[in-house]
Amino acid sequence: MRKKKATVWHWTPRAMLILGGVMTAVTVLLRVLLLPLLHDGETGRFQTNYVAIAVSAVTVLALVYLARHTYRPRVDIAPDHSLFTAVAAIGAGAVLGIWTGYHAVQWLLDGIMPLPVQVRVTTLTLVLLYAMFAFGLLGAIGMIVWGFQVAAESGTRRGMASWWMLAPVMWAWFRLVWFEMAYSNSVGWTEKFFDFLMVIAQLLFLFKFARFASGIGKVTTGGMLAYGMVTALFSLSGALTRVILYFYGGAQAHAASRLAGIADFAIGAFAFAFCWALSLACKRASLDAVVTEEELADDDTPYDPSLEPLLVLDDGDEGNSQP
Repeated sequence: MRKKKATVWHWTPRAMLILGGVMTAVTVLLRVLLLPLLHDGETGRFQTNYVAIAVSAVTVLALVYLARHTYRPRVDIAPDHSLFTAVAAIGAGAVLGIWTGYHAVQWLLDGIMPLPVQVRVTTLTLVLLYAMFAFGLLGAIGMIVWGFQVAAESGTRRGMASWWMLAPVMWAWFRLVWFEMAYSNSVGWTEKFFDFLMVIAQLLFLFKFARFASGIGKVTTGGMLAYGMVTALFSLSGALTRVILYFYGGAQAHAASRLAGIADFAIGAFAFAFCWALSLACKRASLDAVVTEEELADDDTPYDPSLEPLLVLDDGDEGNSQP
């Protein structure tokens, strides 16, 4: 049975951007307002914030649904928005590098690990820790270099990056392993839910972004937008929730989103900026590709039978076609 293709709607990229931005703000408000009410004074733990979880889950499903109806082919960022994208990439890379370097120095000089939860130091722990630091610094350099390339070439294209764009992906992967080993066993799932989804979303987005930057494999525009907006949803909401609760009440700050930090905010902001530029590029590409019925009706060019063979030429067979 032949699989039915989804209908393409050209307005979905902008809809995904608006939906992701609005629901990020809503998720922050729900987490900030409801979390203090869910605190158990006897145990010191927090009850499950089902409202915020449900809202974020519905948002993810809506983004996935819209991604299926988004302009399918690869779309590169236009020169008009290349500088904005380049600055966002350079800023995210710089923040990631500073964040990684700061925690590396803390560990080397004072023995303080990146997370507030301390774990027993073993050989595996040290391997994961140093790998996370190394790939964090390499990933920061990679994002900065890609940002300068986008600025120099006034846009994106296939093959701008190569294997070195996998460095941010490896940083996210080692961070996920570190999260599972050093963080999840000591914190209830209700408190680590958003942190876990944030790390997963960053890993998937950075992998998708590496394929986009290198031009390897098929990267649909809808999928790129979906991964980016989900990453912005969890990364920005996690970092902002932690900051707001820190000023509102320090006891709730770490329990709300212990893992989220300035590096996560930078990655979330870059994901949102990248999707914003990509959505504008989708709008221009869809307008260039669509020929309206009014334009066809107004075309009064007389029909010439001698041109009919040109209508059946394939893209690569112009020289071999016959009338």
